[in-house]
Amino acid sequence: MKENRRSFRVKDRVIVSYVINDQKTVDFEGASVDISATGIQIKVFKELEPKQIVQLKIEVISDNIPIVLDGVVVWVKKIEELTGDYFLVGIDFISDGNMDLNRIKAYLSGKNSQ
Repeated sequence: MKENRRSFRVKDRVIVSYVINDQKTVDFEGASVDISATGIQIKVFKELEPKQIVQLKIEVISDNIPIVLDGVVVWVKKIEELTGDYFLVGIDFISDGNMDLNRIKAYLSGKNSQ
């Protein structure tokens, strides 16, 4: 199967909280599976829908201030397990000049050199 990735991904588990664009006051939490300069895969317990816009707060250990980025849900995969179901979600970052996108790139650069 051919990979269609645009960017190198780093497997890294960090806390990710997110707000669904049309539910601005409801905050959900999950964890990253991998991160790249263009997107993130997260594990969550609330189903998201493709094309939904979400605001992500990514808690990286090397920084006290969360990285805040908007993203669009590209794909969702339901995982069924005896201990409970969860969802893997692929999200593309929306690059609208947000300075936090540069923080993600700097974070990944540091991870890549380790």
